[in-house]
Amino acid sequence: LQSDTVLEELALNGCFLGDKRGAMIINAVQRNNTLKTLELRGNKLEEGAGRGIAALLRSNSCLQKLYVYDNPGLKGQLREILEAMKTNRTVTHLDLSDCSLEDSDLTAAAQMLGANSTLKC
Repeated sequence: LQSDTVLEELALNGCFLGDKRGAMIINAVQRNNTLKTLELRGNKLEEGAGRGIAALLRSNSCLQKLYVYDNPGLKGQLREILEAMKTNRTVTHLDLSDCSLEDSDLTAAAQMLGANSTLKC
């Protein structure tokens, strides 16, 4: 994935990757220059993958759509992901539904939306 020059969409929904394998895939995608859509719905992602998602959002300048919904184990990392989205200028679609957002995450989401002008409704 790191050096792939063709792949534009990767959908691994419901594969139950778990945190370790999910983090490995996310880390590989960080240096990919062609992937525009990453779908990781329902993969039991947790803290390690959450940190990887935040790092991906800070470093990757190609990804446009990120779907990580139905991963309630990410709830401890949502603020870090939202913080990374403040400066991301390529992602236009982000789905964090069913990730157990807490009140403080909603505050972080509101702040991110105020700082990020690339997300679309």
